[in-house]
Amino acid sequence: NTPFVLAISVKDNWDVESVSITSGAAGLNSQPLLKLEANNQYNITSGSFYYHYFEGGLKSDSYSFTVYAEDSEGNSNSKKISVSIGIASFPDDAKDYDELLRKADMALYEVKRKGRNNFQFFDAAIDSAAKQKIDMQDDLIDALKREQFSLYYQPIIDIDTRQVVSVETLLRWHHPEKGDIPVSEFILSAEESRLILPLGEWVLKQACLQQVQWQQQGLSAINISVNLSALQLHQENFIESIEKIISSSGIQPGKLTIEIIESTLMEQRDMLPAKLHALR
Repeated sequence: NTPFVLAISVKDNWDVESVSITSGAAGLNSQPLLKLEANNQYNITSGSFYYHYFEGGLKSDSYSFTVYAEDSEGNSNSKKISVSIGIASFPDDAKDYDELLRKADMALYEVKRKGRNNFQFFDAAIDSAAKQKIDMQDDLIDALKREQFSLYYQPIIDIDTRQVVSVETLLRWHHPEKGDIPVSEFILSAEESRLILPLGEWVLKQACLQQVQWQQQGLSAINISVNLSALQLHQENFIESIEKIISSSGIQPGKLTIEIIESTLMEQRDMLPAKLHALR
């Protein structure tokens, strides 16, 4: 029997008294593994994490996990609920308890990355991905300090007049050793580490300054568009930061277009309309 740790993340608030986690070998009857009680020890709320250490054995390829919630009277008509579970075992994954918790956390993160409401055993691939993620974040911090980012502008042309009417701002990163790094390889890491906030502010500021410079050089006052991330929109000072950049750069407000992806609109449908209206 190999000791193991479960790292459990709750998706929704539980309006029930207890939660049972059941595991069973494929094709066999499930057996109770763990029961959480809604008392002072476990504050059963959305976003909470629970760690549980077991001396019993667990075979990674033959178990499924199902989570049920019971009402205050422990009735048998329990309902299935959604949680994410990361699992690490001793000594295969870690040599001490703290490291075991960290590896279970990493497995839990992988579950969330894949869509939640599932379980994941820690493995070498997760460890490798985590190290790559840390390296990428370190490189991003260094890139911001050393000004390794640059902006390119993709023109949008009016077919009738054959004139450039606007440009779309494109972010590029040239690493001194690794060469050009595609946006698809670093943008997620930038968002997860919240480095997208200073990076996004830099992009917006540089794009506005470029538009003003073109106009001063006698080019037509073309519109310039910039993509913003959901994290930028979440900032309390979002409106103020946009207004400050517009004022300091000297760009005409009507010449700046803010682009927001559809998923961001859906995620922030309650607060976003007011923010967008304030920008008009």
